Amino acid sequence: MMPNRFPRVIATLIATTALALGLSVAAPATAAPFVGAVRSFDAEAVGAAPAACTVVGDATVQVAALAGAPASNRAVRLTDASTSVHTRMTCPDAASAQKSVTFRLLASQMDTGVIVSLGASASDALGVWRFFLSRSGGDLVVKAYNGSAWVTLGTAPGVDPLARWIEVRMDATTAKATIEVDRVRFPTTVRASSGTSLGALMIGSEGTGPVGLNLYIDDLGMASTIPVFRTTVAATAPAGSAIRFPGAVKLADGTVVASYYEAPAHAGTNGVIKLVRSADNGATWSTPALVTDPAHDPRDPKLAVLADGTLLLTYFYTQWGSPNVLHGTYVMRSTDGGSTWSSPTTVSTQMSCACGPVSGGYPLGWAANHGPIVELASGDLLIPALRHVAGGCTPAGHRRAQH
Repeated sequence: MMPNRFPRVIATLIATTALALGLSVAAPATAAPFVGAVRSFDAEAVGAAPAACTVVGDATVQVAALAGAPASNRAVRLTDASTSVHTRMTCPDAASAQKSVTFRLLASQMDTGVIVSLGASASDALGVWRFFLSRSGGDLVVKAYNGSAWVTLGTAPGVDPLARWIEVRMDATTAKATIEVDRVRFPTTVRASSGTSLGALMIGSEGTGPVGLNLYIDDLGMASTIPVFRTTVAATAPAGSAIRFPGAVKLADGTVVASYYEAPAHAGTNGVIKLVRSADNGATWSTPALVTDPAHDPRDPKLAVLADGTLLLTYFYTQWGSPNVLHGTYVMRSTDGGSTWSSPTTVSTQMSCACGPVSGGYPLGWAANHGPIVELASGDLLIPALRHVAGGCTPAGHRRAQH
């Protein structure tokens, strides 16, 4: 049974970009991150520009005995302290229809973001693929440029280049690309421009205006072929249904647990929540297990692991009809890694419309959750939630959220 007393659950709107985790996972058959002839920069002159690369602004080889690197380690340092110069380095490679690039990245200051692009040549200022890496707390937000605006691909949780060297990898053809930060992978077809070949890597600051970047790049590898990939299918839906809202966590013993919603349609029909697990880092997966199948529709399951190993699953509960009725957000608890689960418990809130079913109006606007629970050092738990007000969804005291 569900214990009657949780640590205090605080309902609020947290404006975050959730990491999108698909259940059909592509993983490199060879180990990331390094490909091609890797440049360590250790033999290059301190204070000089990296050999065979063009630089703009302050981009030089420097001693980089940082974050566990040996005293002899050297790396390229990009420093942006200018409001008129777009600091960057561009390194050419043989033009090819596909490209694999790997490097390590560490920042002693990262007030602004980092642009990484793959272009046809060193003179290709925009690039075919153009990515933007920026910090959000201790996480890394990844965006792609579509030629006119940045498109958020997702967030890599716990990947913080201020805390340690992180590994960046890009595998691209001229039609599609994947950028990977510390093994968190973001596939995309969002291109900055069209192109028939890839022949240069550019790493630089956000632009001419922003300042506040002190970045180190090390162990740069470039190759004209992409390693062979394998595809592992974690779960499939029966005929007539589809998998939506997937998410995954890793337990203390290394087991990966993934939950998902399975239903005939995105909305309007009753679905179920299922779970699969992998003990070999995603190479093989268990048979899907049913977590909950209530009378109505349990939507958008999210998993979180607490400090004591407890696994929490949240979802919001919708009764489709005329009008639709939203019953609120529920939590289920597992103390055995998701093998068994407690009965659902309602998450109470202090939102203006209080607790209990809400019908009519915007059907998903009251206490609908989207995002896993976050445990604070105090033991309090935060859960992202929405409430309904006239004209949209917003928590009291916060600006209106856009859906």
